[in-house]
Amino acid sequence: MPMFINEIEVSSDGKVLVSGHSEAGNEIGVWKTDGRIEALNTPKQNNGGGNNGCWGWGTDNRAVTFDASNIYVATKCGDVQRYNRASPYNYVNAWGTSGTIDGLYVKGTTLYLCYRDGKVEHRNKDNFSVLQSYNVGSAARDIVMDNSGNLWIIAGNTIRKHNGSGSYQNVTITSAVVPTSVSIDNTDKLVVC
Repeated sequence: MPMFINEIEVSSDGKVLVSGHSEAGNEIGVWKTDGRIEALNTPKQNNGGGNNGCWGWGTDNRAVTFDASNIYVATKCGDVQRYNRASPYNYVNAWGTSGTIDGLYVKGTTLYLCYRDGKVEHRNKDNFSVLQSYNVGSAARDIVMDNSGNLWIIAGNTIRKHNGSGSYQNVTITSAVVPTSVSIDNTDKLVVC
């Protein structure tokens, strides 16, 4: 069971992916509709030495997202790890980054990363090459894409609308007090937590 939860994602088949810190050594818990939990097959970071800011198992993570084939996890140490989406959720590979990632989102061939320093990157999900990079002015905490291809990004205590290429669309929501997560519901409405 996670000690705290950074993000929750729900798949169309009813699986619930929970990111956070788990004393059981789970990078991400995958809760199934029958109540059972499975864990991603997590490698130890730095051979369990914890020299990169994560303790031995490297199980403290910041964000999770998934597509039809893979689960992507942003660790506290600045890595983005990729796992097979099918059980037993085997580790595929990891890419290093230059900062702390607090938000992840995947759509099509693009993986979107939100950094604590306000940077947002669009990366190729297969080879991790940078496709686009820009700054939203303050801590970027989460990102989601609506059905029209617009990005909604939490930046500090505001939510900003950008087009799919990252250009700001002069729409800012300031009434959300302290937003921590964004999502799009089945009717294409923005959901803010």
